[in-house]
Amino acid sequence: MATSTKTNDETTWYDLSVDEAATRAGVDIQQGLSQSEAADRLDRFGPNELAEAPKEPIWKALLGQYADFMQLLLLGAAVASFVIDQVSTGVLLVALTVLNAVLGYLQEAKAEASVEALKEMMEVSARVLRDETIQIIPAQNVVLGD
Repeated sequence: MATSTKTNDETTWYDLSVDEAATRAGVDIQQGLSQSEAADRLDRFGPNELAEAPKEPIWKALLGQYADFMQLLLLGAAVASFVIDQVSTGVLLVALTVLNAVLGYLQEAKAEASVEALKEMMEVSARVLRDETIQIIPAQNVVLGD
């Protein structure tokens, strides 16, 4: 039987034997969890999902477009144009960088929307043992002990 190690008062489940992990999770290997216990654990621990990162504000995403070397080069050329009294060229270069930033932002927004659409289309499921019956449930409903 493997010995368990603890870090920050959290069990390292991968280090336990199957029987020891089942005992610590409070589940009978032959019967699985009951539906009511699974529902209680889902309420107590929450769904089996990764936390979503907060959405970046538009102004920050647009400003992030200026981290590109070519954008900085065009801005440098615009500043140089203003310094040597070529105002029309400087305005044109600034307008090009703004257009480039807007197009880059729109492209990233479309890519994010595509990823979100794929997430919604993809249904991940898991096989679990509950009340002595193997069931297929949505992966976000998997709880400790399944």
